[in-house]
Amino acid sequence: MQVSFIETISLVKRLYDQSMLPACTAFSITRMELDILVFLANNPQHRTATDIIEHRRLTKSHVSSALKVLAEKELVIKYYEKDNRKTVYLKLTAKAAPIIACGRDCQKQFTETVFSHFSIQEKEQFAKLSSKLIQNIQLSLTGGNTHAV
Repeated sequence: MQVSFIETISLVKRLYDQSMLPACTAFSITRMELDILVFLANNPQHRTATDIIEHRRLTKSHVSSALKVLAEKELVIKYYEKDNRKTVYLKLTAKAAPIIACGRDCQKQFTETVFSHFSIQEKEQFAKLSSKLIQNIQLSLTGGNTHAV
């Protein structure tokens, strides 16, 4: 049975959603809240809501609502830097550490499941092809040329 590329994307998303559910359930948080915590932990160079919106392709209103809840739960601190009173920066608190660890474990299990029957060479080939896919997608989204050279 041949599965289309679109079906593959849908299946991967469904499995990822399912894989992250134990962390959400264990800590009584939404997927959006978990995604934000794990994103901030995995990408310390990105410290603003705008970074989250741009890099995770999430909607501004959803990110804003989730950050409000995370701040209320004392999992994230919002602050301003000395010279910049316009941009709100985000900092994870120690209270977020067990949630992040659980989220990362879920991500690791997801990755192990997806690549469980891949050889090292197949994983390397997949990484190369994924890189090309990402390049093509990013070029297309920014109006660039998507034709391979």
